[in-house]
Amino acid sequence: MYTAGKSAQVARVMNQMKIHIMGISECRWTGAGRLKLSSGETVLYSGRDDDQHMQGVAIMMNQEATRALIDCSPINERIIKARFYFKDPLSLTEMLCALFVVKRAH
Repeated sequence: MYTAGKSAQVARVMNQMKIHIMGISECRWTGAGRLKLSSGETVLYSGRDDDQHMQGVAIMMNQEATRALIDCSPINERIIKARFYFKDPLSLTEMLCALFVVKRAH
């Protein structure tokens, strides 16, 4: 999502497929934070701290899911944790978005 326009493209696909909460790996954003897109979606992200646009994870959510967000904890460039409130019997859930890299033997 580091390339210009990719966030908007991902948001369009998310809305077309009626996805409320979507985990994204390899977003390639640095630092950690929260961003609201002009189309209304919210993106929580966790990336590297060394200004290298590699790795990184994000959670994109629509406005309904954003209202259900309780808190978010960026762990590192591979893991972000978000807690959401639901009215069903589960009442509280956790979503982890993680990227695991397997090294090839040469």
